[in-house]
Amino acid sequence: MYRRPFTFAMSSAVRSTPRTAAIAVLLMGAMALAQPAAEADAGTGTGAGPDAGTPPPSPPPPPKAKPDAGSAPKPDAGTDAGTPPPHAPHGTAPAALNEKARAFFAALLAGEPGPLVQQAELPFFLEDKRITSAEQLKSEWLNQLRSKRTDLLSLKGFVILTPAEMEQRFGKPPPRLSSWPISSGKTYLVVADVSGRAAVALYHQAGDEWRIVAYHD
Repeated sequence: MYRRPFTFAMSSAVRSTPRTAAIAVLLMGAMALAQPAAEADAGTGTGAGPDAGTPPPSPPPPPKAKPDAGSAPKPDAGTDAGTPPPHAPHGTAPAALNEKARAFFAALLAGEPGPLVQQAELPFFLEDKRITSAEQLKSEWLNQLRSKRTDLLSLKGFVILTPAEMEQRFGKPPPRLSSWPISSGKTYLVVADVSGRAAVALYHQAGDEWRIVAYHD
């Protein structure tokens, strides 16, 4: 039996038809149209991102940090940085004197004359009055406590100062207190805030004890 050569069969398999020819023409036209656009992109660099010669836009400024509500505000540049802080209440005074002063004002507001007399040193100066006996001092305290209604008062705090610090902060004592022994021995003045009103107690060290020698409110 006669068989056709293999090359003839292959050539007939790839033989073009009108349909395949039309498809080939369309593909070639599309490739021809795409090639100039690709060359233009490569020449102008539009497909490769922004021009290297153009500086990038500057980033926006960072937002200002808001101050923390719990932090203390910083001092203004116009304020005086050398102004000293307020004097710390009874910060450098002897601890025993702190206890004596606190006990004195507690007894005063409780209306108890006994502890007031026990702390006192004679002669004692109540305002500008000089008292020389414990009985007289107790009687004077009873009159003072009844007239002042100390049960309606409260102690807001106190500060302990040396006589020099007292004069520097509040000036010289009034003339009616000129008889106080402020400069005798080791003395401190306790300035208390009693319901918004100043009260002053003069303490004097006698041995290891602190004794109150004068009071004024």
